[in-house]
Amino acid sequence: MLILWGTRQQQHKLGFVAEFCPVCRKITPFHVSAIRTVSHLYGVAVGSAQALGHTGNCEACGTRIALNAADYRGFSREAGSDVEALIQQTFPEIRARRGQRLELAECLRTGTLYPAERALLLAEAFEIFAHLTEANFSDATQIRGRGAWCGLGTIVLCVGLGWAASNLTDSTHQDYAMLAVFTIAVFGGLASLILLATEPRRSFARKILPNFAAMLRPLRPSREEIADLLARLKQARLKLGKRLKPERLWKALEALPVPEPVEETGRPRDRDPLPVSSAPPPIPLDSATLAAGERTARIIETFQTFAERTQANYGGGLHVRGRGGWGCLGTILLCIAVGWAGAHLASGHDQEDHVFQIVATIAVAGGIYSLVQLFLEQGRIFHRKICPELVAALRPFELSREEIHDILGRFRAAGFKLGTKLQPEWLCAALDAQSAPVGPPPMPQSGMPAASYQDDGLF
Repeated sequence: MLILWGTRQQQHKLGFVAEFCPVCRKITPFHVSAIRTVSHLYGVAVGSAQALGHTGNCEACGTRIALNAADYRGFSREAGSDVEALIQQTFPEIRARRGQRLELAECLRTGTLYPAERALLLAEAFEIFAHLTEANFSDATQIRGRGAWCGLGTIVLCVGLGWAASNLTDSTHQDYAMLAVFTIAVFGGLASLILLATEPRRSFARKILPNFAAMLRPLRPSREEIADLLARLKQARLKLGKRLKPERLWKALEALPVPEPVEETGRPRDRDPLPVSSAPPPIPLDSATLAAGERTARIIETFQTFAERTQANYGGGLHVRGRGGWGCLGTILLCIAVGWAGAHLASGHDQEDHVFQIVATIAVAGGIYSLVQLFLEQGRIFHRKICPELVAALRPFELSREEIHDILGRFRAAGFKLGTKLQPEWLCAALDAQSAPVGPPPMPQSGMPAASYQDDGLF
């Protein structure tokens, strides 16, 4: 009997938000989706889904990028035509949070970029489309495009001819009709497989390459820069470096119109260069020294760090650790000791059966205890380590109750377990207390997902 089981990805659409698009280089509507993995048996989902992250598709250019769904206050059901209204509804602090990106886009438009800033934008463009190319060619087995239509047409035609052949009375005509069905099935199936195998190349040439060239054109890269960056990607074994030749990208760039120069409103580079380091600056201890937008960004970043730890702690399967690990080890050793003693001391068949019953009882009771402890261990790690460290990291910001409720609500709406496992009132009380919080925070009874955060334990 063939059993089909495993894991698969699910894409759950959350809604529309306003976000900065690195390709359009302006604020545009994005359609946000949550990417999750779920176990399945014969294609039917079994168990709870585990969140992998969130992606957004730009409604203007169609580019897909990774997003942090906790940045947004909510999600709109429709993108609408008024971007400002979407900003106020979903991301009102976007101009403060994305101020550096917006300033870089304006500097690029006016031709006042510093060389380091231009190099950063070039590297970012290649990084974004390297990820898109990897995703495009990894979806080669998906039924889409011309291959899907060819396969559907083959099935419909074979079913129609087979039904017509079954209604024929002449056996000779029936044989010819069934031969035609077989021929159509073979050649149609081969054509479908070939079209499915080549669909990623067509999708790359039709969607990814034009957007890539459009993003690079304002930066005016040279042939040497293109060849160097593609060589780096090829050395890293990324498909963009292998699939795209420098000459092909250069021709795509030459086919686009050259951006017209913009009349500058001030002296060129009448400003300090923007920081281009990927490492965030240290968080000051005094939250009053932070600007409003930067403070919000630091708070979200802190919550995001502990949200990822919470996701890892509650997802990914059971791991033998903590009390459950010691319970497993004790059960195994006790069963071995009792079995060995019984094998050497039992003198009759009845005594051997009695020893076997004792070993079975120990194994069942110890196994149940160990499983319960393994499921509870993820909660103990969350209470004992993650929550106190989160409180310590948040104390310098002097958060208000409204901010705590708002941020945890964002993480809950985005599907993060930190938003569902951590009660806002407990966090408020822990932050208000002068000493470290005593005891674990209350947790809602929402099932027992598997644990994978291995911070301590036996193994």
